[in-house]
Amino acid sequence: MAHDRLQTICLEEPDRGMHPQMIERMNEVLHHESRKKTIIVVTHSPFLVDSTSLKNTFFFSRGANGSTVVNINDELEKNEYLKLLGTTEFKTLLFSSSVLFVEGPSDKIVLEAIFRKYKQSSKSFADSFPILRHEICSMGGKGIANRMKDFCKKLNIKFCVVTDRDVMMDDKGPQIKYRSSFSSDFIEDDCSISTFLEDKFKTFSDNLAENENLFVWKHGELEDFLLSKHQFEICKLLIPENLSNEENYPFDVTDPHYKDSKGKINKSLNGGISRDKLDDLATLLLQFEETGRLCIFLKNINDCKYP
Repeated sequence: MAHDRLQTICLEEPDRGMHPQMIERMNEVLHHESRKKTIIVVTHSPFLVDSTSLKNTFFFSRGANGSTVVNINDELEKNEYLKLLGTTEFKTLLFSSSVLFVEGPSDKIVLEAIFRKYKQSSKSFADSFPILRHEICSMGGKGIANRMKDFCKKLNIKFCVVTDRDVMMDDKGPQIKYRSSFSSDFIEDDCSISTFLEDKFKTFSDNLAENENLFVWKHGELEDFLLSKHQFEICKLLIPENLSNEENYPFDVTDPHYKDSKGKINKSLNGGISRDKLDDLATLLLQFEETGRLCIFLKNINDCKYP
């Protein structure tokens, strides 16, 4: 940087082996020197991506039809989630081969536990790779799933989404309403929720998986999934202080205890549950049919053409 005669400087991964805070200090130097020099940096570090250099940041990706290069600012200029690149979690999207979006932190905690246990129980790397290749990223809410899909499409990032059932289905009224895609209007179906889940949910979910890269929890929310089987064991792990006699289990969704348990499970997951308990929870969850369906979804999505 000190040589005035050098006006163009190319740096290949200058951050390699550096402490994250030192990378940020180096980034400040690069920004300062770029006022009088042309500096080209190739990096795999999210710490070098920031709003200051975003207009001059290019994203390279490789797909079935060859490589693509896009200017991040140009592609996302009109997308209100451009600001998300200011957070470390979303900046890591740029360095992920495939992203799995979940609604909130509790979803991420549970899926990461399932992934760890799945890795331990897998017979080979080839068996676990289609699932473990996904970077799990919390969207911070169910309302932005469609826009996160647009975010990834603009940058040619492979993705899939796991959401609660109510994102794509409304079962609060006398008739079931559901969406066939993120952007479609609700379609009314004159049947009960139990009938729909028994007779039509598979076709509904298969369509969303194929066309939207979307997995919907069949039972409702994440907590409904957790309480769909082995209720006593799940509650013993997550909310042991709330346990009543074992003979009171299982309870159904109409029981006041059910809603109360859902809230306490969510609080427990977000309140710093121990790694050992999460591992025990994942051991139970691997026995759930819904977990098997999720694993099949992730394996199949690995071979699909991303929209």
